[in-house]
Amino acid sequence: MRSLRFEEEASVRARMRTGSIFPYMEACRKVKRMAERKKSRKEELKEKGWIKQTTIGEPRLSEIVELYKSLGYEVRLEPVKLDELDEECRKCYEGEGDKVKTVYVKKKE
Repeated sequence: MRSLRFEEEASVRARMRTGSIFPYMEACRKVKRMAERKKSRKEELKEKGWIKQTTIGEPRLSEIVELYKSLGYEVRLEPVKLDELDEECRKCYEGEGDKVKTVYVKKKE
C-alpha cells in the first residue's frame, strides 16, 4: 500500500515538473515566452534607426513631414497606439482616431 502511494506521489511530482499536471501553466509559460520575444513596434523602429519626433495631427502634420524631408530625412508616419501614451496624452488623442500620427525620422542613406 505504501509503495503505491509513493509511486503516485512520484508521478504527480514528475508531471508537475513538466507542467502536464496543469495544462494552463504550460500555456501561460508559452504566452510569456512569446511576449518576451515580441518587441513593441516602437522598439523595432528604434533598432532600425528611426527616431520618434512627435505625435500630431493636421494641419501641422503635413508641415512637419515637408520640413523633415527638406532637411534630408526619411519620414515615417505610424498610427497612434493609445496604450503606449501616458494618461494625459491619451485623453487628448482618444477621439482623434486615425487623424493623428506619430512622426519618425532617420537620415537618408
